[in-house]
Amino acid sequence: MHHKTNRKAITLVELIITSLILSVVMAMMIVFLRSFFGKQVVTASQKLSLQMEARRGLVSIFGVLQEGIEIMSPQPGQCLPYIVLRDYVNNLHFIFLKKSESVSERTKRDIFTLFSSIHDISANKTSAPKEILRNVERMTFTAHGYNGVLISAQLRDGSSSFSFVNFVRLKNALSDDSL
Repeated sequence: MHHKTNRKAITLVELIITSLILSVVMAMMIVFLRSFFGKQVVTASQKLSLQMEARRGLVSIFGVLQEGIEIMSPQPGQCLPYIVLRDYVNNLHFIFLKKSESVSERTKRDIFTLFSSIHDISANKTSAPKEILRNVERMTFTAHGYNGVLISAQLRDGSSSFSFVNFVRLKNALSDDSL
């Protein structure tokens, strides 16, 4: 008599093949997830770095601007990529952009560094430029009267960018100049 049996057990070969397929699928998932989350971490890190750079630069810009008593350039209502102001002893403070050639070449877009310099009128001598802010893609200064300026900028590092807009009033300016 011949009995037909229903096969319900798994053989060792089937178990090995199934675990091998699952291992390959899991390895591919791990590689995908690492690359996906790794890119997100790099992007977040670049954005945080740009924000910290902007904060550091703004503190320096505020320090320079608040020492001024009068904005010489741009004229009220005018928007320029630099600013010139005068302080109490008639020194001229310059804040200006200079193209970063190596970074611009590497990124295939114009990237600048923001510098400040002081021209001492009495000695007729200009200080060496001091770096304020890196990775500037665009920055403008818009004068609001002779004692306030709107700063608008965009920083870029790789594929990450960070933009900011701030208004600074010259701390030492005469108070009768209206906005």
